[in-house]
Amino acid sequence: MGVYIDPTGTVGEFNYSSKDSQWASNRGEPLTQSDLREKYRPGNRVLGKVCPDQMIWLRDELNKVRYSPISKPTHAASDAGVQSTQCWIFGSEGEPGQNVRLRETGDFESRNLAESAPALANWLEAVAQDAKNNAHIPLNSKGCIAYPESLNQQYDETIEQTPEERDRAMKMLVAAEGLRCRMGEGRWFGVFGTKSEQRPTPENFEMNYFQLNAQVGEGRVADGGNEVQKVKVSTNVAGIVLEDNPMDNQEVRTMTVAPYRIGGQNRFPAIMHEIMSDTGGLIATTYIGSCTVIPRP
Repeated sequence: MGVYIDPTGTVGEFNYSSKDSQWASNRGEPLTQSDLREKYRPGNRVLGKVCPDQMIWLRDELNKVRYSPISKPTHAASDAGVQSTQCWIFGSEGEPGQNVRLRETGDFESRNLAESAPALANWLEAVAQDAKNNAHIPLNSKGCIAYPESLNQQYDETIEQTPEERDRAMKMLVAAEGLRCRMGEGRWFGVFGTKSEQRPTPENFEMNYFQLNAQVGEGRVADGGNEVQKVKVSTNVAGIVLEDNPMDNQEVRTMTVAPYRIGGQNRFPAIMHEIMSDTGGLIATTYIGSCTVIPRP
């Protein structure tokens, strides 16, 4: 059993008996696109679709690792089978493609030695896992895959980006149909007359922004309680800013999403401020997290 992504971004599953001679993982045999379609045909079913922008990113990342050497296989287990993460690059339909091996685990382990290969392998494996986890959801009810939910790889987020990369990231945010934001690590501040106090807030939650239109300056948001609010959308030097007023306008909630692509993905750092005023004083809470772009269809 395995999962593949075809050149159009379609994510599919294949499944065949171990008695089938095709089951063995490929280790560089010359195969054409037709050969691959036949190899992964048994038990085939479509599970989802990778977002078009992410397919462009995938091709760019493959070009970075395609000529890198593979580490020497080391024995790691017995009777653990083999799990292989690999890609193919083709020049034309009838020509054998270049096999780009990223990682192999099981009885023996090896990996592509390019610096960016682990993150790429993690992303591909997370896409496969998410596609299988969400196989029960009808295809017309789920969006394309950009940043998989099960991706736990941590990236070095201190790497500086060029002005051109920042501009591209900002354009992605401005053009987004929606943003799915996961927030946490909050800190609560209270000011009451001349007294003040603060404490950490362990709450983790999700904000889903949709129907965004940065040109018009409006959109909508559903918070963890599924309450839908209108959103004001604007941009400034920090990034794109989304503001709403829940609790019958007793609270101002502002999400600022920075134009920085974490690990080269369609995921961006975010900070949210909640400010609420009552007769006793002023209460403010700040959360940090990240937002995933939901592109327009």
